[in-house]
Amino acid sequence: MAGVTIKIEGLEATMAKLDYKKYELEIQQSFDKFKDRTVTEAKLLAPVDEGHLRSAIYGKLEGLTVTIGCTVDYAAYLEFGTRRFAAAYVAGLPATWQELAAKFKGGGGGNFEQFVKELTEWVMRKGFAAPLTASGNASKSKSAIDIQRQAAYMIARSIMIKGIRPHPFLYPAVEKWTPVLLSDLKALQVK
Repeated sequence: MAGVTIKIEGLEATMAKLDYKKYELEIQQSFDKFKDRTVTEAKLLAPVDEGHLRSAIYGKLEGLTVTIGCTVDYAAYLEFGTRRFAAAYVAGLPATWQELAAKFKGGGGGNFEQFVKELTEWVMRKGFAAPLTASGNASKSKSAIDIQRQAAYMIARSIMIKGIRPHPFLYPAVEKWTPVLLSDLKALQVK
């Protein structure tokens, strides 16, 4: 989900009413604040396991174009969900966001075996399905690892059949800070 370009409703009309030459610095500052606020909000909302997603969210300002994105390949699947969960969630989004989600429809590559391997690592990190020793710590015996692999396989199979629920982080961040950007720009009209 590299850089995302989303048209902000009302921005063109607001910008058309501004004297860009007179307020160039203030306009640039408004866009820069929007970028920073949106990135900060998206990072706060992003689901966290090891922190890769959060640390991969970025913002870039070039002229009057703000790009907000995430460099991890699974970001869109977390943002929009997959399968039936994606279908239900995406249907309620604005058209520009639906178009963005459609770009990620159909799978992200890889194979089931690799998927199970990555989920096994996740299951092990979380300590799911691991029998405990008498001291209450997770057992590292061969049977514990087998149980964790089996749990990962079942989780992977369920995800392939049902999908994953969306964990929106970018859309709510943009939605939260867009009215503030528009308000900041409209305030320049009355100066």
